[in-house]
Amino acid sequence: MKPHPPTVADVLGLPVLAAGQPQVVTGLDRLDRPVRWVHITELTDPASFLKGGELVLTTGMPLPEDAAGVRRYVDELTEVGAAALVIELVRRYHRPPDALVQACRARGLPLVTLARDVNFLEVTQVVHALILGSQADAMRRTQRIHEAFTALTLRGAGPEDVVRAAAEMSGRTIVLENLVHRALICEPSGSTVEEALTDWEQRSRAAEPGDRTERGGPEGWLTAPVSYQGERWGRLAMLRPPGDGPDFGPEHVTVLERTAMALTVARLIHSTPWEHTAHRTALRELAEQRHHSPRTPGPAAPRSVCPPRTAASWRSSSTSLRRQRALSWRPGCTGTSDRRGFRHSSASCPPAASASCRPCGRTGPGAPWPSA
Repeated sequence: MKPHPPTVADVLGLPVLAAGQPQVVTGLDRLDRPVRWVHITELTDPASFLKGGELVLTTGMPLPEDAAGVRRYVDELTEVGAAALVIELVRRYHRPPDALVQACRARGLPLVTLARDVNFLEVTQVVHALILGSQADAMRRTQRIHEAFTALTLRGAGPEDVVRAAAEMSGRTIVLENLVHRALICEPSGSTVEEALTDWEQRSRAAEPGDRTERGGPEGWLTAPVSYQGERWGRLAMLRPPGDGPDFGPEHVTVLERTAMALTVARLIHSTPWEHTAHRTALRELAEQRHHSPRTPGPAAPRSVCPPRTAASWRSSSTSLRRQRALSWRPGCTGTSDRRGFRHSSASCPPAASASCRPCGRTGPGAPWPSA
């Protein structure tokens, strides 16, 4: 995956510029800056026409005579974000002015001199064709990324397959973690799982989660939230390669964002083992808290652990209670069934009753009929 546009070094290596015998005077360590356009200028204030990332070509004719004016000229180019300044030493100058060299060195702006005459128009045509071709290639690669993840989703790929495909496309190690910074899936690239996940929780907590795909943390990870209907349930982290590898580009961002979308779909249609493990852990902790001894310091137990009662179970219990109360009040009354649900017979009703026995009408000493 090559996400970058051509750099200053790439442009200087083109035959159209190599014919001018370019020499890097300052900023040799900054030749990896991307060139997004080429701008030819003979103005004393070209910065007002720039947007950043331009390779500025000049014959040196508009450079101010005084050192203060040269510093202002370089300051404006630096502040607008020019990629480099290329000056032709043919017409006005035959060696770069000292004030220009000092100003470019102080501001970290690459200064390149050309010893021979170069057709600037031809330079712009060649470089712009290279830039546009790079952009077209990037669009085609992005299209292939979208097509790959669409195919994964349509065939019902699982979370492991999605993360593995993302690692292969990006060439970077990718880790999926949950909200408590526990690594769920790790697909290494250029390293082992053990190396990637060493002290994972501590390293992950150092990289603050964001609401969008961004680069951050001490290790410069590229991270993206994984959410469904606005509720976040995980985070993806794309790790930097060991050593001084290339930085993340737009295509890495596209891969990570499409991975997050595909994982959300996979989570909805697949039984995910890590969720089962999380559920078991949560239930075990909840059970331990409920059965915690009240004499032992710890979380307070819930007041009730009884299972929920249904309407049928409440009716069954109520009927049983009424029967027990009635039978304990009138022992020996068996026979016909009255409206209260227990069996009753006037022949077996005890004679000692002062209150009226509702089913048989017998009276005698005793307490009133129990109400259910």
